[in-house]
Amino acid sequence: MDPSWEVVRPPRETGWESADLDVINVPPHTEVLRGRLFAALLPQRRYHRLYIHELLHQLERQTGAGFIVEAEMTATVNKRNRPEPDLLVIRDRPEYEDLNIADFKAEDVTVVVEVESPATADVDRNIKPGVYAMGGIEWYVRVWRDETGNPWISVSRLENGEYREISSEQGVGTLDLDGRPVVLRLGQ
Repeated sequence: MDPSWEVVRPPRETGWESADLDVINVPPHTEVLRGRLFAALLPQRRYHRLYIHELLHQLERQTGAGFIVEAEMTATVNKRNRPEPDLLVIRDRPEYEDLNIADFKAEDVTVVVEVESPATADVDRNIKPGVYAMGGIEWYVRVWRDETGNPWISVSRLENGEYREISSEQGVGTLDLDGRPVVLRLGQ
């Protein structure tokens, strides 16, 4: 790892800001959550990449015109929160045609998907839902594996500023995207 990362300190007493990610030298997949840096420093499990890949293709097939599906890119919620979900469904805007873009506006994000790993489970369950809710992101989808290795998909919808779980099922989850059902399936 880059030795400069080991001694990085917040540039201000209030902590890190979203824009700091554009100017500091940090490992890939570093996020700003509640003014703190979170970096995925542990290697991911193989299922993590496979689930992201499969769900990316399913979302691309089902979302249609007017939406972009991206993997592992950040969405700025506010000055102190710039999470990097595993997948994002974003309303297509002319400014997003720029291939150099590194970040999306949370107000344009309609769905975020987090695939839990042992290293990210606490953040994915306890911190990120609140951050995504602050950004007004309508759907939060969380994927995890049970003790026998079966995938589960939890689908939650934003209601009155909080996520309410709509479903939590083994290998399947359904959400509504502008009146169109989107069905996600894993392990079938």
